[in-house]
Amino acid sequence: MSSPAAYQALDVLIEHALRELCAEARIVTLSAVDLARASVADPVLLHIASYQFRLAGLLCLEDTPAMRSGLASVLQRPAPFEGAAFADGCGELSNRICGAINRGLAQVFLHVGMSTPLFLSSHCLAHLDLLQADYVSGREVRLGNEACFRFLVCLSLTRGGTFDFHFNPDSQKSAGGELELF
Repeated sequence: MSSPAAYQALDVLIEHALRELCAEARIVTLSAVDLARASVADPVLLHIASYQFRLAGLLCLEDTPAMRSGLASVLQRPAPFEGAAFADGCGELSNRICGAINRGLAQVFLHVGMSTPLFLSSHCLAHLDLLQADYVSGREVRLGNEACFRFLVCLSLTRGGTFDFHFNPDSQKSAGGELELF
């Protein structure tokens, strides 16, 4: 069971996580259908789960010169990612976004954990309905004129599970520089 206020709190938490990493970015709400149609990139999948819910986060970054530079800027690297290092950067960005969401959820849900990044084929996006999500929330994050990535969250409740919380970004503790173990 979940409430509209909990979905709104999740949206605020997602926005906060994205702003924490991409302060200067322009963030636009995006539907799951828009994400599946707009993306040709292989998504990075992470799960945040508790015994009450499972949250699947999908990050889609297209491998372009603008995105390589934009990703390097967001991750505070001195030079654009080259070759296979781009995939590592995608995994790192997904870890940071989901880590920020995980920290927010962990304040309310005591038993919550996060998976390691998993790279999927872009063909998987056509089958998002198989997740049977109770709630879907997507964002397109524009890092400049040419660089953008997409982030989608699919929330699925366990049978009898509840997802009800409030999120106040001002109450978040900064985790800058801390090592998190998952």
